[in-house]
Amino acid sequence: MLIHCKHYWYTVLIITGICSVNAGEIQGTIRGLQSQRAYLYGLYGDEYILVDSTWVESNGWVYFEPAEYPTGFYNVQFDSGLRLDLILDQDPVLFSTHAKAVIDSMQVKTSRETHAYYQLIRQDRMYDGLVASIEQILQQYHRDEKEAGFIVNLKQELERLNTIKRDERKKLCKEYPGTMVAMLLAASETPNRNSRKEYLAAYPDEKSFLREHFFDNIDFTDSRILRSPFLAGNYRRYLDWIEPRDESSFMTAISNLLGRTKINPLIHSYTIGYLTRYFKRRAFPNVLEYLASLCLADSLCQNESNDLENGLSLLGKRAPQINLPDPAGTFWNNHQLDSEFVMIVFWSPECESCHITFQHLQDFSHIPSEHLSVFTVALSDNEFLWRDTLEWSTGDFIHTIDPEGHDSHVAKNYLIDSIPAIFITDRKGIIRTVSSDISVIQEQLNHFLKQYSLDKDLESVCMKADLDTPFLNRID
Repeated sequence: MLIHCKHYWYTVLIITGICSVNAGEIQGTIRGLQSQRAYLYGLYGDEYILVDSTWVESNGWVYFEPAEYPTGFYNVQFDSGLRLDLILDQDPVLFSTHAKAVIDSMQVKTSRETHAYYQLIRQDRMYDGLVASIEQILQQYHRDEKEAGFIVNLKQELERLNTIKRDERKKLCKEYPGTMVAMLLAASETPNRNSRKEYLAAYPDEKSFLREHFFDNIDFTDSRILRSPFLAGNYRRYLDWIEPRDESSFMTAISNLLGRTKINPLIHSYTIGYLTRYFKRRAFPNVLEYLASLCLADSLCQNESNDLENGLSLLGKRAPQINLPDPAGTFWNNHQLDSEFVMIVFWSPECESCHITFQHLQDFSHIPSEHLSVFTVALSDNEFLWRDTLEWSTGDFIHTIDPEGHDSHVAKNYLIDSIPAIFITDRKGIIRTVSSDISVIQEQLNHFLKQYSLDKDLESVCMKADLDTPFLNRID
């Protein structure tokens, strides 16, 4: 049935409606597109990750096999340079379009999320061109007194168009409730100082109001926002907007932002990483120190560990060498492991929370050793209890013990103040992730492995691909 639909699905769908698609399946026809390679990228925060690849047939038919795609923004890139945006969830995606007019000719047969997205894009385009033209004229004539009446009319027309655009977006939210598009449109509404009397009394101007209320309309409990361009884009706009651009202002902004994101550990963790990268690039060492101190005082951020202190000190650096014995007395060195990634887990058999983490390590036992090596370090002098605990381990992991415990040079090199503490390093030994939360590690590792589990051809393409996508700034 699949082969039959493969070449004629669009005609069969329109005429008979008998060709169906399975959950998580992506298939469509792009008229005018010749046979070539297609690559599916997923967005997480501000990183684009290669998820899958396939071949486009000579008639423009493209098919990605069913998968459990987390709800979020995805981008299909082709060798010819063409790009196609999708919002995926567990619904199948069945579409048709033309290579020379992807947006205007896009017809989405299934996938409520993707249908809502393209309806938004086309809807906004109706007004964006006119708005841009009027704004350009206003910039040119705003000081010309002879054109005063003309300028007043243009401003009124600009306000009318923006009002219509807002109203159309509200209608779209009502038409597609619960979708990612509706969630992002609600979040993109700029908080209004005039919405409450107490705001007018508390804040002398709009800038002072937005300094504290910029994120009022964002639902940080909804993790879907991590898989959209909105969160990273909004963080960047907020931080770039802060005035004056001094360390004191940035520290206030950080405190405000982290106070909001701590309601969601996944978003909180990403936000810390984003802020760290942002201020490292702009050389604000005192802001980074403040970020570390703020995080260490936050129980959720710290999660019984000093993740950020480790992160600021060790992220992006080569992992310190470990040379410790396994139960057979064989010494293992983390720098000599031939895997794409190494997970280093500091724990102790006397630690109750460590046992929970240790049990979850079995979730990684199916990953081939060329992709991941799990290297555990027991900080304990109780060798008998350590060996007894290892009896429950089913994975082909490397288990070592450091009888000097927290006072050992290994623990000190890794800044271990509490356990469990988990590090992920890449093939070069560079520390990519630090956390005490196994769920955060699972999430991050899942993205890393998807990049490196494909064949060498895909890896080469991933490294060379231009990962800027056209949908990055569309929802603002």
